[in-house]
Amino acid sequence: MKHLSRSVKLDGEALFCVATYGDDITYPVSYDDVEADIAAARRALSALGLKSGDTVLLVSTIEESAHFWPLQAAIVEMGMLGLLADATLFDAIRVEMLLRRFTVNLAIGVNNTIVEGLRAASFDVAEVLGRAQLLAARLDAVPALQALGLGVHRWVALGPTYAIDCRAGRLHFDSEAWDVSSPGGEIVVRPTGSRALGGDAVATGVMGHAVTEVCPCGRPDAALVLDDASPAELGS
Repeated sequence: MKHLSRSVKLDGEALFCVATYGDDITYPVSYDDVEADIAAARRALSALGLKSGDTVLLVSTIEESAHFWPLQAAIVEMGMLGLLADATLFDAIRVEMLLRRFTVNLAIGVNNTIVEGLRAASFDVAEVLGRAQLLAARLDAVPALQALGLGVHRWVALGPTYAIDCRAGRLHFDSEAWDVSSPGGEIVVRPTGSRALGGDAVATGVMGHAVTEVCPCGRPDAALVLDDASPAELGS
């Protein structure tokens, strides 16, 4: 993610950054986009029962900053402590250290690379990741973590946005900012309003569809139901 000066504009909007997803697909993100994404992140954290004084571990990469920076900002705004680790093989030991030194209420973004890194360092994966009171993992890590007996929520990349399970296990996305359709079964996202990337639809490669039933968690955003055909690596 390349940060830009506030003086750089696209169609009159001040840009926060140029972000990437997938195979280095770039897209602009404005300051207004970031504010909207922070609001959605607050809804996501609240839907998981997080509150002031809690601790959240974010596991991500620099390339994913446009997805994870709003979560980091929301953590600060909500009066929580944020911890950071890279979603890489070599930072698995940092994940272990943070989960050992802090009482982590939620860890978001754990992927299969972290799982393999913990194993390579001779850690008990279930014991280490089980220290987090809630675990929101990527799709590539979910089967392995469930096989270890861990309760797992999902964090799923959807091109320029993402979806995350609430405490009721529903995979909510920011339906204030994004509309979801599924032609042919593949989830496609399109901005509902003005965003710096424009109004084009983005195919995500994730198979499923959106549902709008009222969720017991209280989060007003729509949710996704994923098909078994969704490739696991999309969560990495």
